[in-house]
Amino acid sequence: MSYKVEAVPDSYAALGEGPHWDVDR
Repeated sequence: MSYKVEAVPDSYAALGEGPHWDVDR
């Protein structure tokens, strides 16, 4: 749970806080 960019949806990535918020998902 560090930098899983592929694990998070584009919705979170659009907010600019997706990669590092993978643990919150």
